[in-house]
Amino acid sequence: MTKALAKTDTDKGLALVARAKDYIADSVADNTKRGYASDFRQFSAWCQSAGFQSLPADPATVAAYFSAMADSGKKPSTIDRARAAIKMAHETAGAADPTSHKHVKLTLKGIRRTVGTAKAKKSPILATDVRAMAASLPAGLIGVRDRALILVGFAGAFRRSEVAGIAVEHIEHTAEGIKVFLPKSKTDQEGQGRYVGIKRGANPATCPVRALAAWCEAAGVTSGPIFRRVDRHGKVREAITPQSVALVVKRAAVAAGLDSAKYSGHSLRAGFVTQGALNGASETNIMRQTGHTSHATVRGYIRIANIFKDNVSGMLGL
Repeated sequence: MTKALAKTDTDKGLALVARAKDYIADSVADNTKRGYASDFRQFSAWCQSAGFQSLPADPATVAAYFSAMADSGKKPSTIDRARAAIKMAHETAGAADPTSHKHVKLTLKGIRRTVGTAKAKKSPILATDVRAMAASLPAGLIGVRDRALILVGFAGAFRRSEVAGIAVEHIEHTAEGIKVFLPKSKTDQEGQGRYVGIKRGANPATCPVRALAAWCEAAGVTSGPIFRRVDRHGKVREAITPQSVALVVKRAAVAAGLDSAKYSGHSLRAGFVTQGALNGASETNIMRQTGHTSHATVRGYIRIANIFKDNVSGMLGL
């Protein structure tokens, strides 16, 4: 009897350990998990080719891998993502994290000092760009969808994943505009959710609320995901992906005669912050819309937007 109880307790304990590992895995977004899985597969393949063990990995192995990545031209941001993937894989497996070792940290510090950490950022889409894009899109079903996506994405300061995830059930119509509920976002991994307000635009041609209603009516979308794929026969299909948002932005940029290489799906969100700062919006109100938790991130956009405001170079008499 005692042995049976002990076995039962052991089984329960193992089940709890397994469940804890599940919660660790669920602590990051699905897109992040896919990225981590890809990065760790690359690390494992490198270890196999070099005759090293990938899990658990020795800190010296990890440091050597990061050095090899740097020598092959990988950016510090790419190496840091690999570090996060290796760390997550070890934590999920209940193994010691080799990336926290002093030797690994010093290696990463040396890489950053040697290679640099500046990121090549895509350009923000400003209001003039948005108006040009909206005016240049065709009148067909895809054009109606893309116009709504760009206007709503810009006015809501949404991330790509947030745009792709909007559902009819998340929208509440009011006299002033719409309230969009975001069940989960990058900075809200626990799924508490938040509301984003989008006011009606003064110009009917660029009003995000009208554009969204026009798309839903034209596509017959009454429930579920709002932004959906349209096939070559004009049939409305499944929800678009976050990657599709970037393609829509680039296609609209081309239609407006802009350089599509300068823009990405994030350009809508970056453009909201930049345009808001140019128009005198406060940092607090910008962050209330974007959901940013880091003041430093927002201030980076604001500094760029206000780079010529009271700029001393214009006071030199040149």
